[in-house]
Amino acid sequence: MIISDRESIARLIKAAAALRGISYKQIGDALNVSAPSISRTINKADIPISRLLDIARALNMDVDIKLIEKQG
Repeated sequence: MIISDRESIARLIKAAAALRGISYKQIGDALNVSAPSISRTINKADIPISRLLDIARALNMDVDIKLIEKQG
């Protein structure tokens, strides 16, 4: 799956959390931040890669980033 926009990343994070039954509070607790802070991070214009990796770890997931040449 190729994702090229922040909104798709946010949707994937939300879906992964819901699928696993993990709340923003639980993610926040794992990262020592509040649930509203997690929500803001996921929904803001830019998610720092370091925070994306932290959230993925809290969801027991990995992040696989590939730079690929655009077609056309």
